[in-house]
Amino acid sequence: MKYFAYGMNTNLDSMSMRCPNAVCLGVACVDNHRLVFRRHADIEPAAGEQVWGVLWDITPSDLRALDHLEGFPEYYVRRHIMVNQNHRQVSALVYTMTDQTYEQEPNPGYLAMVTEGYLQHGVPLQQLNTVEI
Repeated sequence: MKYFAYGMNTNLDSMSMRCPNAVCLGVACVDNHRLVFRRHADIEPAAGEQVWGVLWDITPSDLRALDHLEGFPEYYVRRHIMVNQNHRQVSALVYTMTDQTYEQEPNPGYLAMVTEGYLQHGVPLQQLNTVEI
């Protein structure tokens, strides 16, 4: 199954430890959404904006590991979303936070892990710089 990551799960080292069977399919984006931080990365609908991230092909055991990491279904919930990659649309699983009523700056270690993941894949860093907290 396809999984779209936009936060710390863009990081190759982190994903290889938690989801050893995951295959990176490359950079992708979601239209009409924006990246926000609520201590951790999240996305929310926003007309005309895009969220860049990494598309993965994951196994059922990888999904269980991600569910555990993301605190599913209390902290993050899963949903399907259309992702653009290489001029085609792909349906992918994405995690979004259950409480979308606030924004909060991430801690520096978390932000560094996300930044490293973006650099590893060529995800536009501008996205991180334009997040308003």
